[in-house]
Amino acid sequence: MEEEVIESLNSEMQLGLERSSPATLILAKIEEYLSALLQGNPEVFFQTMYRWDIPESALAAAITQGGDQLAALAQIVYQRHLKRIRSRQEWKGFANPEEDELAW
Repeated sequence: MEEEVIESLNSEMQLGLERSSPATLILAKIEEYLSALLQGNPEVFFQTMYRWDIPESALAAAITQGGDQLAALAQIVYQRHLKRIRSRQEWKGFANPEEDELAW
């Protein structure tokens, strides 16, 4: 599952991570990406968080907490990507009856 998360992160952020990258490197690369987004265009940052379905409450908590805010944001982004992969795997075997009716 870790490899799928890395593939997802690479696809969305072009992080250049190897499949066997350690968690510390993954989080550091996400931090770099988020930092560049925030410094470049905060509006794009918040649009990206919305697109990734990051809860506003989690963003607010990470931003207002003391300590390393980017590290907290990177952890939230990583966990959201992991949750999305898990969800896809859980629902992979379920067919949508509406899609079956539309199939030719």
